[in-house]
Amino acid sequence: MVLPIAALFLFAVHAHTATSAQAARAQGGGGPQGVAPVRQIDRTDVRVSDVGIEVGGVRATHTHPESVYHLFIPLSGKFELTIGNDPPIIAVPGHAYYIPGPTPHGFKNIASTESHVMEVFMLNEQGSKEAADRLAKTPFTPPAPPTN
Repeated sequence: MVLPIAALFLFAVHAHTATSAQAARAQGGGGPQGVAPVRQIDRTDVRVSDVGIEVGGVRATHTHPESVYHLFIPLSGKFELTIGNDPPIIAVPGHAYYIPGPTPHGFKNIASTESHVMEVFMLNEQGSKEAADRLAKTPFTPPAPPTN
């Protein structure tokens, strides 16, 4: 019963943040071209982002040295996901993908529509210190709930 409830939670968070991702892109914010992350939780132990990716949008190979691991959880669409030296896999909603913190990885939206992925990062000591420093300067404000 935990998985369906978790899936409903992630779907609800995604529904609340899809318009935030569109607004971030419209304002020139977010990440690499075609990739718009919207931070959902920012703490010293965990960070969660809903990432909107335009059709054909790519997040080039990168690492997260600040994390012990992170979870790549597609909410909509379809992704080509590369983790380490393994061949690319097709990542789809209904599955979660485990990525150790220092492992190089990247992804591309291969769907015909904008797609979303929830990324959950469990932070290591370095990440916790960086988060504490960042949060001390700028406290985190979660996205506002939708008005409709």
